[in-house]
Amino acid sequence: MSLLSLPNWRDRFTPAVWAVLSTAAQIAEQHHWQVYLVGGIVRDRLLEREANPVSDPIVKPITDIDVVVDSATEASLTPSAGIELAKSIHSLYPNTRLEIHETFQTADLIWKNDPEFQSLSIDFATARTETYAYPAANPDVTTSSIFQDLYRRDFTVNALAVRLTHPHPGELLDFFDGIHDLHQRQLRILHDRSFIDDPTRMYRGARFAVRFGFEWETQTRKDLEAAIASGIYQQIRTEQTKVPALQTRLKAELKYTFESKIWQKFVAKLAD
Repeated sequence: MSLLSLPNWRDRFTPAVWAVLSTAAQIAEQHHWQVYLVGGIVRDRLLEREANPVSDPIVKPITDIDVVVDSATEASLTPSAGIELAKSIHSLYPNTRLEIHETFQTADLIWKNDPEFQSLSIDFATARTETYAYPAANPDVTTSSIFQDLYRRDFTVNALAVRLTHPHPGELLDFFDGIHDLHQRQLRILHDRSFIDDPTRMYRGARFAVRFGFEWETQTRKDLEAAIASGIYQQIRTEQTKVPALQTRLKAELKYTFESKIWQKFVAKLAD
C-alpha cells in the first residue's frame, strides 16, 4: 500500500463534494468505521495523473462516486453501516433523494440539477463479498472486509481504493496490481470464474477497452473465450427462469453503452 497526498484527491472534487466526503469520514470515525473511495473514481484519477503528472488536465465532471464502509475493529461493522452513513449524510442534505437497497447493503444519495452539486450520485456500501447461486445470477451478499470487497470486482483497474479516514488518510490500496495494469493498459479479471459469475463483465470490458484504449490481458482473453465456448449461458437459460446477468443487467449495460458516443467502436470490439 502507498500513501498519496490527500489534497491530491481533494483537488479532484468541488469544495461542496469534498465537504460531503469529509463529513462522511468524520461520521464514520465516530462509529469506528473506515471509509474508502473505490472503483472508477480512483482509476480515473490515476489515469489523469499519469496523463499529466505535473498539472492536472481538464477532466470530465464527476457524476457518480462509490464509497465503501469497512470496520476499524471487528466488532464495529454492521451490514447496514453503508446505509446508516448515507442516512446521516441525507439528514444534513435533505434536498437529496435517498434510495436504499437493503438486499445489497447499499444506499444512493442523488442530487439532480442542483445549483451546487449539479447531477451527482454517491453510492454508500458496506464492505461485502458476493457468491453466486448459479452462473449469471444476482449475487448473494454478506458483510466482509475491504479486501474482499475489492476482490469481488470486475477488473484489477477497478479494484483500487483510497482511504479517507484516520489513521492513514490518503492511503492507496492496490491488492491486485491494478496500477501495473493501468500502466500496461490492460484489463485483467481477478479470478478465473469472473465471466461465468457475471457475463456482463465481457460487455463492460469491451466498453472500457474502447474508452481507455485498453486491451484484454492474455489469460483474461483466454478465460473470456473459454466461458463462451463452454455453452454455460445457453445451458443456464434452459435451467433457470430468471437469469439477471443475461436479462436485466445486460439490458442496463447495453442501454448505458448505446447512449454514449463510442457505441460504434464498442460494437466493433464486441464483434472481435
